[in-house]
Amino acid sequence: MAAENRFASLAVESDEERSSEGTPTGGGEGGGSEGEKGRKRKEMSPAEVKRKKKKEMKKKKKLIASNTASADDYKDVYGENAVASLSFSVEKGCGNDGRIRLRDVQNAVRWVLADGMKPNWVLFKAMPLIKSVVVLFLNNINPAEMEGVEESKRFTEGPIPLLQPGSAEKVYSPVSNFLQCSVKKTAAQIKAERTKAKAVSKKMQSKGREGWGSKSEVYLMTLDEMEDAGFPTDEDIEHTQLEQASRAEVEEGEEEGGSKADQAGVFEPPAYISTREGEHAKSSDRSLYAIDCEMVRTGWGSELARVTLVNDGEIVVYDEYVKPRNQVIDYLTMYSGITEESLRNVTKTVEDVRKELVEKFIFPHTVLCGHSLENDLKALRLVHERVVDTSIIYPHPRGLPCRYGLKQLAYKFLDRKVIQKKGAGGHDSAEDAITALQLVKKKVERGPSYGSNAEVIENLFDIVTSESVDNKAAAVASTAQLSSICPSESTASAVPAENLGDVMKKAASLAKTHQLVYAVAEAGQQEGEGKKMGVDEIAAQMYSSLPPNTFLVIIPGNRDLTDLNSASSRQRQAETREEAEKIGGEVKQIVQRLKQNYFLCTIVDPALQ
Repeated sequence: MAAENRFASLAVESDEERSSEGTPTGGGEGGGSEGEKGRKRKEMSPAEVKRKKKKEMKKKKKLIASNTASADDYKDVYGENAVASLSFSVEKGCGNDGRIRLRDVQNAVRWVLADGMKPNWVLFKAMPLIKSVVVLFLNNINPAEMEGVEESKRFTEGPIPLLQPGSAEKVYSPVSNFLQCSVKKTAAQIKAERTKAKAVSKKMQSKGREGWGSKSEVYLMTLDEMEDAGFPTDEDIEHTQLEQASRAEVEEGEEEGGSKADQAGVFEPPAYISTREGEHAKSSDRSLYAIDCEMVRTGWGSELARVTLVNDGEIVVYDEYVKPRNQVIDYLTMYSGITEESLRNVTKTVEDVRKELVEKFIFPHTVLCGHSLENDLKALRLVHERVVDTSIIYPHPRGLPCRYGLKQLAYKFLDRKVIQKKGAGGHDSAEDAITALQLVKKKVERGPSYGSNAEVIENLFDIVTSESVDNKAAAVASTAQLSSICPSESTASAVPAENLGDVMKKAASLAKTHQLVYAVAEAGQQEGEGKKMGVDEIAAQMYSSLPPNTFLVIIPGNRDLTDLNSASSRQRQAETREEAEKIGGEVKQIVQRLKQNYFLCTIVDPALQ
């Protein structure tokens, strides 16, 4: 295990020990037997053996005292049944709100298995003895259920206050977030980024390409990055998914007595097109444009209502309103700046503006930039593969799905505020496009390291398995959840389990052979004859079934976000700024409540099983 490798004791042999092994006996020609000619150890007296063992034991105790002993050292001193333990100083690790952050719990797991920093809220005693770590997430557990678990000999600290990940107005999935680890970039990685940027720049210069489009090519997203960020990458697949969603909406409307369809009309989604095809597909134009799209809400969801395109000279070259295909139920004026008057005499459709864009501006080699650009391309029903996204090249420290807002980036890197006044005519889509363009230019001028994190995001499974060739990781969850937490390229084994009991049983079995077991279950699932297990019962059963010296962590998983989604929807539909701000305060209160919970952790002691 990684911990054993890290704390392996050094074999130190003193001159006294070497001399006690005796010296070789010489033998001249023809003198003595063959055995007498070889090396021969001097037999130690019982007293000498006792002194040597005492000296070795003293050395091992020193290693233990300095936290550099191996698992074998602990067993030699305390016996084969030696057990690791935890000592808590929770108040040292808490923030001002008196809670441990989820990332601090993640770091404790990394400290045991791989490359984490020493945690300040818990002390691991005899850590090399820990054979495996089991992290069990229980979805839909409320704080009262976790807080109700009583302190015991197994869980000496009882429930520990926890702050789940999120922002002031959003809650992130703890199940997914826990797997995203911040790792400092190595000097080699930073050097590789700079070398790549210089190589691309040199290549562009050799071909006489000096424009902003060519200069920004080093920051183009790869196809994999686009797929991870939710960009449309295949027009056929995107349109099939769109049609399926449309049919589902129609069926829902029919179930509601046709009210939804009556309100919105019949929705026929525009087909996706790609800039790879068409009469302009062979164009070699490599210009850089920034785009921003504004939406309105219809009975069928968000629909395109305005498109603004800015060239690399920060001049608006295209700005058109778009007629939604369905009846508008919310103009989202606070965010879009669009009013009923704005669209009154508009006749151009999505297909019309898109045709003009691909015929005049957006060719296959054109570099298109923007902020969270996947939303703009989806609104246009357009597949374009040469994109630079400011939310990606200026990454959030926690990685996707976390992203900085455009206003945050402008304030931080352009030293100015993006003015977005609330109310009719207050929002200027051209300003958003120009701001994104300026951020791209600044990145090009300053280089890859500018605005980038000194850290990169790596998957916890990859970190653990790369620490040692012997390390293995496994994920246990429902088939639906496994696809997101343990994709096909993951270094962890994916083990399906469809109910709570099955998850716990398989997790306990895997803990015998795997260093990390990541398990996710629905806490509300029924067991046996309709009996619902409480958290204390789940914890007790999990503890009893695990191998000795397993570090067990039980964390509340994803929660029901119905109240939050409802409040956020009401905020978006607010008719006045005052009403929106009032509901916004309500949203923040709900988020704060959802982020607060408790977790349990312990090390399995066979004497307590």
